[in-house]
Amino acid sequence: MESFNNPIIKKVQEENIPYKDANASKIRRVVREAAKENGVKILGTGFTESIVFEAEDPNKVIALRHRPNLLFEKVSGYNKPETFTKTQFYMHQILHTLFPDSFPKIHSAFINPGDETHGAVSGTVREKVIKGKQPKLPIYNLNRTVYDEYADADFDYEDEPTEDEKLVDIENKKFRNLIETLERLGIHVILDPHGKNNFVFDENRSLKYLDTTDTCSISRNASKKVLEYMQQESYSPAQIHTVQNALTRIKELRKEDGKKENKS
Repeated sequence: MESFNNPIIKKVQEENIPYKDANASKIRRVVREAAKENGVKILGTGFTESIVFEAEDPNKVIALRHRPNLLFEKVSGYNKPETFTKTQFYMHQILHTLFPDSFPKIHSAFINPGDETHGAVSGTVREKVIKGKQPKLPIYNLNRTVYDEYADADFDYEDEPTEDEKLVDIENKKFRNLIETLERLGIHVILDPHGKNNFVFDENRSLKYLDTTDTCSISRNASKKVLEYMQQESYSPAQIHTVQNALTRIKELRKEDGKKENKS
């Protein structure tokens, strides 16, 4: 894969960081040093995605994480790091195909599984999102809306919500609706609303989720429900094939990992 030819990925692998030292600050230091040596721009950092940097293709970015094998099962619920990484890739194929305006495309995923001594290095190659103007208020509370807060107040507001508040309200509702749609289809995902850069507005002021989903499960009858939904919503045959193939692969990967299929 193209990622393994990246000089920064190679540098991280060469470091062979012991799992006991595989924390975010350690991996960021190595990446920053390699980026400086190779003239690569660092674009951001996060908790689960240790660091994000430029890819050779200007329309893509690379998000790298470094976790000890011992943490993979604890954090993600998977026994095998490679199974977890592949499942993430296919889950985001589904999310991007169904809701392209909300989830950037993940082009590929990669992993060096590590061993008992050295932690796994994994990451994704993603569509680059150009950040636009960000509202000056929290934008990642998916459980409430601006209007909920007005309704709960014990006194009357004289002023109408600002344009930013209205925008956040609309985009939060959009995400709540798509999560509810996925639940009805038998696809269960958890989005992390707490990371500072997990939700951002792009240059068109559309809210994007930039993080990956660590937790997901697929119900037994999801493929049938998704097929009916996509046909009703006039998705193309190619889009339907992509999602159906991804659902099949996730079920296969969960079985390989020793997980039981959800019946609901």
